[in-house]
Amino acid sequence: MGRRTEQGKNHPTAEDSKTNDFNAKKEPPLERVRLEAGEVLSQVGNSSSTLYFLLKGSLQVIHISNQNNGQVISEGSLFFIPVGEKFHAHAMQPATLLSCPVERFQLPTKLKQYCPASTATASPLFILPIRHLIEEEACSMLNALPAIRPDAYSTYLSHKISILLILIEHLYAPEEIASLFAPLLGRNLDFREKVLKNYSNTMRVKDLSTILHIPPSTLNRKFKETFQMSAKEWFTNKRREDILHDILQTELSIVEIADKYELTPNYLMKLCKDDFGMTLTELRHSTSI
Repeated sequence: MGRRTEQGKNHPTAEDSKTNDFNAKKEPPLERVRLEAGEVLSQVGNSSSTLYFLLKGSLQVIHISNQNNGQVISEGSLFFIPVGEKFHAHAMQPATLLSCPVERFQLPTKLKQYCPASTATASPLFILPIRHLIEEEACSMLNALPAIRPDAYSTYLSHKISILLILIEHLYAPEEIASLFAPLLGRNLDFREKVLKNYSNTMRVKDLSTILHIPPSTLNRKFKETFQMSAKEWFTNKRREDILHDILQTELSIVEIADKYELTPNYLMKLCKDDFGMTLTELRHSTSI
């Protein structure tokens, strides 16, 4: 089975080790990610949204919010995964990516007027071609890190990301940029971020209501406004994502995964077939080299 690379937790090569020393206590870091054919790139549990530059190779989306299965991301593409999102894609051929953290406050406020009508309904992952100047700037950020003192890392990264976003603002149409960063531009953003950062502490709606200090009726209304579904439906979808993550990212047996989510093995096997179109074993083999 192919090695599964979890964003922010993959093992650096000798070439990358000097860079990752600067990032040891930062999540997610600016980093180079290399994948062999069949290896899986996953983003789970990051504390910041991430902008990806696919410089070499191609990826096929395995799963993102129960949508986009099978979507291909080609070489020379730019895509964005928001904080709290579980994203899995396997390399169709050897691939090289750069990942860069992006925060909502760094985006131009005027983009909101170009934001798609809905930022939470099912739609393909929005992808843009990487402009030549964007690629040069992104690569220079990474290549210069070995020369930056550890105490200056945060300042350097902040300035360089600002420059990168300025280039993006001037090299793409506003509608394109708004579609790329749509998850950071929609309604109830503070509520959305709080939910994504806290839901993993509980898988029950009433417990999340307590954690966020929001009455259940208000919580459900905000869920419908923000995610276009009820809190119960959203939690059901997230549990499916967590189950798929354990299938793809761990070696847990079907019995261990079933126990973790308080399911019977038979129900878990049915869920895999109904929701993901494959058995647990087939899912794992589908990402092997």
